[in-house]
Amino acid sequence: MIKDCKWETTLYKKYSGIEYMNNCDKKKLYKLRDSISLDPKDIPGENNDYSYALGLTVPKSEILPASYIPGIIGAAIKGISIDKLLSMKDEERLFLDLEALDIEYSKCSVFCDSPSEVIDGYLKWVIAMYEKIYRYHDLHFLRREKDGRWSHKIGIFREPFRTNCEGEPITDISDNNFQLEEELFIDYDFLGSYELKLRR
Repeated sequence: MIKDCKWETTLYKKYSGIEYMNNCDKKKLYKLRDSISLDPKDIPGENNDYSYALGLTVPKSEILPASYIPGIIGAAIKGISIDKLLSMKDEERLFLDLEALDIEYSKCSVFCDSPSEVIDGYLKWVIAMYEKIYRYHDLHFLRREKDGRWSHKIGIFREPFRTNCEGEPITDISDNNFQLEEELFIDYDFLGSYELKLRR
């Protein structure tokens, strides 16, 4: 839960309060599902690691100022209040978005070896979620690519990374082996990996 994390609570309320949820263009939110692409070139530079992991290619500036914080999409589509959203656990907010986007999901082993692929009319891929609570609460997401390796974005207006701090491919996500800047990515806790499936 993030209810006691003042920084993120302020961020949610400032950029994603009831007035934003009530006034946002719901048509754009529904179009997010059709925008999903796992081609890194399709992800706008202004989008973050969360939108990259989910393959959401609509620029965040076209929807809500904080649209790509877990739970915002689902709350906006389903009409959930900001207070209820803030009381939810990280995983619950992730699931809220996935359900709103009609993405099927299941929790899987950290050693899940499913690469991203299109099979039987479904786009399938795997994402991993991490958490850090220090001066503020932060989540970070990775996704598995077609070749079985992992990639992610750090911040905005940066290209996705496919290597760790030692320049090696990211293959083991259980030991936080995706650090690129020690001061930025340190002591993040692995929360889980999830297999996603979207009908095409």
